[in-house]
Amino acid sequence: MSGLKENFPKSEEIFKNIGRNSLEFIEFTFGPTVRKGLKDLRHFSVPKLYFEVFGKFYPSYDVLQPSINISEPNVNDAGTKAVYKITNSKFIAKSEKFSYHFYIVAGIVEALWIREMDKPVTCNIEKFHFSENNEDSFVELSIEFK
Repeated sequence: MSGLKENFPKSEEIFKNIGRNSLEFIEFTFGPTVRKGLKDLRHFSVPKLYFEVFGKFYPSYDVLQPSINISEPNVNDAGTKAVYKITNSKFIAKSEKFSYHFYIVAGIVEALWIREMDKPVTCNIEKFHFSENNEDSFVELSIEFK
């Protein structure tokens, strides 16, 4: 993955599409308890509840790197968009060589939420910060309900 950014500069949306399309071949979904809870939430118009749930299930998928830390959501005033800070990832340590990993993840997360929640959602990478000190490196990922 380290060569993707170098060989395909400014191709973030392409790699997000790869993530969206890959959900067809990834055999994971929310467990029955989470799926039932989310199904019950579909009746609420307040996306903040969804945003709080996201931080609980996200680290549980190996493909998305389970050792990461994910912050509590920073939800906008309208309650329609949340930004999460992701730290402790080997994919953001020291350089941007693996940054496309997160665009693929954004596509997977977006497609998963659309499939599971049956609501229009966008998932984007808002910001990267790369540091020689891994503890200071982070990526900000957003989820927004339309």
